[in-house]
Amino acid sequence: MALTTRQTTDRRPTPGTRPELSPPPRGRERIAWLDVAKGGSILMVAFFHACWSLEQAGLSHPLLDQINAAGRPIRMPMFFLISGMFAARLMARDWRTVLSRRCGMLGALFVIWTVIITLFTHLSGLEGGGLSRALSELARALYDPSTALWFLWALVIYTALTRALWSVRPLALGLGLLAFVYARGLDTPLSWTQINLLSYLVFFVAGAWFGPWIVRLVTGRMPSALAIAALFPLWAWLLQGQTEQSVARAVFALLGSVSGVMIGLLVARAISAVAPMRALFVMLGRNTLPIYVLHLTAERLIVAGVAPSLSPALPVLAPAAIMLTILGVAISLWLHRLSRNTRAAWLFAPSLPQPRPLLAGLGRKGP
Repeated sequence: MALTTRQTTDRRPTPGTRPELSPPPRGRERIAWLDVAKGGSILMVAFFHACWSLEQAGLSHPLLDQINAAGRPIRMPMFFLISGMFAARLMARDWRTVLSRRCGMLGALFVIWTVIITLFTHLSGLEGGGLSRALSELARALYDPSTALWFLWALVIYTALTRALWSVRPLALGLGLLAFVYARGLDTPLSWTQINLLSYLVFFVAGAWFGPWIVRLVTGRMPSALAIAALFPLWAWLLQGQTEQSVARAVFALLGSVSGVMIGLLVARAISAVAPMRALFVMLGRNTLPIYVLHLTAERLIVAGVAPSLSPALPVLAPAAIMLTILGVAISLWLHRLSRNTRAAWLFAPSLPQPRPLLAGLGRKGP
């Protein structure tokens, strides 16, 4: 079952999003509320980074911390679940197609933007260390990226691993579950990006495998979906009671994310019923790549300029975080449009050489 519908009015993906989402089959259209959900996810990420940027300047408030903590089980699990749903059609394709159309493209984007943002961040003074620190981070980026671009790195790994295990999907799902428990339930020497990598694999695999079932669940009569969502406070309460790292803590965190993602999908479906809001969130959902790549740097630059005039009082800080989120997203979209109107379009859609015959042996159809 393809993750498309003939009912939505959104007919053509916005240019620049091809590396993340496979286009719908000819003659069909993408499900609008999935793009709405992805748009909501990127807004939650941008808000989280806006609050983080303010915190780095000494401006924080417990309420903003609590809001972002409540969003943690939703924003990235939902993003990777939907990414897996849209990547499912590639899993039955030959390796050459998977490597060239998705892994290669995402890998190229990761390299391009990691170099640009790492050099800019350290040479502009946003972070100390200068060129030597930047080069050190670039050398480590292949196994432990230090920027918000870790999601591109994760998508390359998730896609390749899921494709390799597509004929034994239960094994892939089991590995994802074990990875989540290891990363979130045990004391490990892993960095935050490595913990994220292990934590969200299970959602990508689940999206790729169970995508049609998830669509039926959300678009059906919804008692089951509502029941899953309604359990969110229970899992949050149980998780709060686990003060130390443990398998139980990881299990409650995983169940909380399952309920949280269901809340996000149900809200997205409700938003998609309101035409103006649907249009806005679909646009955001189909432009997650430039927003993810650029918004944090934009927000940090703005904070560097306005932080001295702000106070940590909530009536000041909350509107500042919201405005910072809006500006970060708007600047990202503007720079993306600017790149498409110049010779810099390759920054978001690099042209890769066709796979060499060396990969011909990998060209057989998958199961």
